Amino acid sequence: MRTHFSFVAPAVLALAACGSVEGGQVAANVNGDEITYQEINAELRSMQVDEALSETAMQKKALERIIDRRLMAQAAKDEGLDQTPFFLLRERQLRDALLAQLLREQTEQSLGAADPETVTQFIEDNRARFAGRKLLTVARVSFDVPNDTEQLKSLEDAASLSAVIAGLRTLDLPFERGTAQLDSVFMGAEELATISALPDGKPFLLPEGSRMNIAVVQSIADAPLSAVEARPLATRMVLERQRDRTVGELVSNLRDNAQIAYRDEFDPALASEEAPESE
Repeated sequence: MRTHFSFVAPAVLALAACGSVEGGQVAANVNGDEITYQEINAELRSMQVDEALSETAMQKKALERIIDRRLMAQAAKDEGLDQTPFFLLRERQLRDALLAQLLREQTEQSLGAADPETVTQFIEDNRARFAGRKLLTVARVSFDVPNDTEQLKSLEDAASLSAVIAGLRTLDLPFERGTAQLDSVFMGAEELATISALPDGKPFLLPEGSRMNIAVVQSIADAPLSAVEARPLATRMVLERQRDRTVGELVSNLRDNAQIAYRDEFDPALASEEAPESE
């Protein structure tokens, strides 16, 4: 089973802010802890669209996921797990990651619209990418990445999605099934070639944040784009490149103006061929 990375657009469904447990923005109440419509919308953005479900069903599914997670969080807190060193470390990591992501989004918004001439040149430089566009329909199972990722090695030799599902059940890892569509415009040429060359029904990985997807290709369809049709996608890709470049410059500037002190074995200025040993 090979590992590949590709962009899969998350589900974003409109959720009206009407109706609740007792009115307002509250959608549910779990042991006195309110769950709002905003939380459901945020959950939807982290989920893949299931074409078999209606918008309302997707909203309900998102709410049930939040309730399950909230109940487990409450139980963990009752056990005092929120006071352990491991929790405090992970809380710091997640907080830093969220703040960094918000800064990236703010930086992207400050860039404004993409320069039309730059977009035109990008399309010209990537004719094959747009004219040779393909849409891959995949069946996949999705699950949370376990703390012990070593146990996933048992899935590496799976020859089919059914074998993957059987393996997940053996590992007692909850999973969801669904379909998704991959757009080759957002995939590297090497990645597309590798996936296309897989034997029929051979699973491959699609990591996605804290979720992992194991998928198999159901069909590959040609979907060429003209220059006019390619423009919205090209505009988005140009903006993403500008954002990455701007964020890179921001990080470099922050480093130049920060006071960073290293322990000797971690100091990049001190050349060392040996990796630092943990104590």
